[in-house]
Amino acid sequence: MIENAVKQTKPLPSFAGSAAHEVRLTLAGTVQNPAFIRFLQRLGDERLAALTTYDYLALDALQRDCAQPLLPDLADRLPGLVELGAVERQGRGAGIRYLLSRELFASLGQAAPIPAAKA
Repeated sequence: MIENAVKQTKPLPSFAGSAAHEVRLTLAGTVQNPAFIRFLQRLGDERLAALTTYDYLALDALQRDCAQPLLPDLADRLPGLVELGAVERQGRGAGIRYLLSRELFASLGQAAPIPAAKA
């Protein structure tokens, strides 16, 4: 469910309003970023099949331009996403920033978004 939401650039499922004996789930159906869908398609099915839910959440955070540092579980996924070619690393030490691959965006004829997320 989470992976599909990310792949389709829809808001992540919300469990707001859940209680001890009741679960409320809200799924939004609006595609928010068609360019990111094309970005994922450009990665190819073989590479996408190797991704975990945490990988998808990390990519989602980057594409949504989250300014705050990623949660440790997500930040730990970034080196593998760099190896995969989906993410680029810029800077050194505490100044390292991660962004979606400019090469993939260029292959779509689009400019990559400005880097935002720090590990």
